[in-house]
Amino acid sequence: MTQRVRLTAKQQEAQEHELGREFPGWSIICARDTGRWWALRGPGPGEVVQHGASAAEADTPEGLRDQLRAYAREEDR
Repeated sequence: MTQRVRLTAKQQEAQEHELGREFPGWSIICARDTGRWWALRGPGPGEVVQHGASAAEADTPEGLRDQLRAYAREEDR
């Protein structure tokens, strides 16, 4: 289990931006009260149903990145 470390607002924003660039189409959120990281996405343009995962959550940005990479590998199959 990865230990959660409180990031400054500037560090959190930088992590959100970095994750957003690496995973376009996902909205990256860090809950200020819990420090928990989330990624959400809906159907793409012109799609009625979301194919693949639509949400991920983790204690750290690294954990979220790992989950999103795993989703991407599954979708590439």
